[in-house]
Amino acid sequence: MPDLHHAAVRAVDLVNAEPADVPAVLVAHGETNLTGLAAEREQLHGVLAELRALLAITDRSEAAVRLNSLLTRHATIPQLVRHEGWDWHLHVDRVDDTWSNWLASSAALALAGRLTARSNVPWGTCAAHGCARAFLDDGHGGTRRYCSPVCATRQRVRDHRTVRRNRP
Repeated sequence: MPDLHHAAVRAVDLVNAEPADVPAVLVAHGETNLTGLAAEREQLHGVLAELRALLAITDRSEAAVRLNSLLTRHATIPQLVRHEGWDWHLHVDRVDDTWSNWLASSAALALAGRLTARSNVPWGTCAAHGCARAFLDDGHGGTRRYCSPVCATRQRVRDHRTVRRNRP
């Protein structure tokens, strides 16, 4: 069943996907009817680029401004919808709207919900050298800086080796 958490995770997964993998990511998130997706490739990639830029923002006020912009351009009055095997869930996109508008509006609503629930920006991009993957911060254990434990470990090892190499 789709919810705001699911929409936020889906948005991050799509931002991190290669363009050719977008349909597979949508299917992995439960979308079964991808009709019209190929025709919207450029608009969809534009939304994903905008979401990628949003997920790199670390200032809460700036993030709020960007989210409001997305909601203004893509969302409409919230409504409960039931379709294609999904139970009732909230949509803020226009009925029978485009993939890109649906993604922008659902991602903006989900990320706005996360932003208002926290005192800091609840997402980011990986701080590990050579990695630019976006991630959601679950708020447990301090502020998150890396997309995965693998990247965190690689960066710690890299930093340790740099310190050792620079010692006299």
